[in-house]
Amino acid sequence: SNAAFLMTEGWCHEASGDGERALDCFRRAVQSSPANTGFLVVLGTALARRGRRGEAAATLRRGLRADPDDRDAMRALVAVLGASAGERDAL
Repeated sequence: SNAAFLMTEGWCHEASGDGERALDCFRRAVQSSPANTGFLVVLGTALARRGRRGEAAATLRRGLRADPDDRDAMRALVAVLGASAGERDAL
């Protein structure tokens, strides 16, 4: 599918260090297949790696709304929220 191709392309950009192009591909994959929680987890974790924790958390919550039992989405959200709390504590 086009969405799967976009995810693969995004991972290639991620591996080569082009995070912004990777995010673009991941976003387009999510737009193409909005109910795919796996795609939302990939996008959310990629956003978190770039310090965009608010956007990452919103993306991961969207995945959990689509599938409340998705363990990967739950783990990723807990990690993002934990990292955000740690930053606040460090201030």
